[in-house]
Order: sequence, then structure tokens, then C-alpha cells
Amino acid sequence: MNILVVGAGAMGQLFGALLSRAGNSVSLLESDQRTIVALREDGVHAVFGDDEIVEQPDVRIPGDSGDPVDLVLLLTKAFDTEQALDGARNLMGGDTYVLTLQNGLGNADRIKRHVPRGRVLVGVTTYFSDRFGLNSVVSAGVGDMLFMPLTEVVSPRVEEFAQVFRDAGFHCVARSNVWTEIWKKVAVDAAMSSISAVCRVPCGGVGIMSKGMDLCGMIIDETAMVAHAYGIELDGTELKNALRRKIFGPEKDHVPSITEDVISCRRTEAGSISGGIVNKAHAKGLEAPYNESMFCLLRSIESTYDLQLS
Repeated sequence: MNILVVGAGAMGQLFGALLSRAGNSVSLLESDQRTIVALREDGVHAVFGDDEIVEQPDVRIPGDSGDPVDLVLLLTKAFDTEQALDGARNLMGGDTYVLTLQNGLGNADRIKRHVPRGRVLVGVTTYFSDRFGLNSVVSAGVGDMLFMPLTEVVSPRVEEFAQVFRDAGFHCVARSNVWTEIWKKVAVDAAMSSISAVCRVPCGGVGIMSKGMDLCGMIIDETAMVAHAYGIELDGTELKNALRRKIFGPEKDHVPSITEDVISCRRTEAGSISGGIVNKAHAKGLEAPYNESMFCLLRSIESTYDLQLS
């Protein structure tokens, strides 16, 4: 299958390497010149569990032209979605599907402005990847991947995409409704990743803070309340237990992308995670003070990078 992975960060390189190893024709679309040079010269070096993988997928830049791909896998930051799709436009055709595995809420709405609803796939993954250098990534190789078409009809073509990911080594399922799983991921990210970013600690650091787990619980419960207003029922106890397993288990040393952004003085995805929950709450006439506080803290941090004390 011909696949374009948009965004050659930690997740993009991981998916690109595994999909390429499985025999697919894979291109990585990237705009950072240093990353482009490293990938073209030396390929992707990926660790996935016990597997060590070196692959040399094609590297494209925004605006490149070519034969239409079968699938665009969107792994950019949420705020880059529309610009990224515009940069991939010349590699997309009338039969190209777009699958988002991006963090946060609102990604489908942004994609629908550029791609017909019938070719939009919305998903979530609990696989994680850490980037070391420009073209080296490490993943524990543990996780799940779920996606659905916005039409909520899993056609043979959609199932074919799911099989491609399974053949590449991912535990992947296509089904008619994954909104609950998306909200679960957002709830955990809003708790663990946001606190990690504000405090500049890996995920395990959140668990050893004197009030870290208490704040996580408050954020999760509040997110569950907002989800309920949209007909999504989340089990707060289940989510808190899942969070503990991550923090004290395989993700103990993981540094979320939002934390990496803060450390590197870059714009974060707070607007689609904590901010996304706040927007959803306000749309229903609700308040989400814990998420709003985290969102305001992260935006304040972003706006004062040049003033912060070392």
C-alpha cells in the first residue's frame, strides 16, 4: 500500500519504519530541514519492543507532487493539521483516505475542511515513542490502535487499512465507534501530560509528587463530567487505575510530546487537550476549572519562554 506519513516526529518515524518494514511504499512528509537531511542520509532507526529496525522511507517536503497515495496518516501537532494537509495536497487524490491519530479533541473537524467526510478516519493509539536525536526513536512496543470512519461504516477498504497496520506489528482494530476511547485518551493526557509539562518531569515524576495523583484524579473526573454531556460515559476509577499503570509501568520514563515542547520552548498542543476539554465544556454551558487552570498555565509558560529563569 502507498502511505504518506505526515509529520516525522517520534510517532511518525515509528509508524513509518514499521509500515515500511512490512513492505508498504512509505513516504514521510516533513518540513524541518535538519530532520529531512538526517532521514535522507541515514534513514529511521527504531526500537519497537525487542525489535531493532532500520528503514529508509522516502522523504517528502510540503508541496511535493506525485502519484496519489492510498492513505495519509496524520501525526502532526493538532494546530498544524490544516497547514499539513495543504502541504500534502499534491499527493492526495479522489480515493485517498486520511487517518488521524493525533492527540486531543477537534481533529476531525479540522480535517473535514479539506477532505470529504467519507474519506476521513478518526482514531486513537496508546502506543508511545520517544525520540533520541533527529532520526532515532524508541518504543516499548506495547499498545493498541483503534480507528473508525466518520460515516461509522467499516467498509472492506477500511478493514484493509486496519490489516495493513496489523501486518506491520500494531494491535489495530477498525470499528464503528471509537469516541469513548478518544475521550479516555484525552482524559489521561489532560492529567498526566499536562502536569508533566508544567513540572518538566517524565511521566513517572507525576506519580511521586505529593499531590500529583490527586490533581490527576480531579482532572480525570472533570473530563468524565464533560464527556457525559456529549453522551460519552467514562469510568473515572478505571481511568485512574489505567493512569497509575502507565505512570508506574512502561511509561515511567516517557517524556510526553507536550513536555518536550515546553523544554524546547515550542508551542504546545494544550489548545486541543486541556483547552479542547474546556471548549467542549463551555459549548454545553459547563465549567471545567481544573482543565482550564492547566490550559492557562501552559499558555502562560509558552508566552514567557524568553523571560523564564534557568
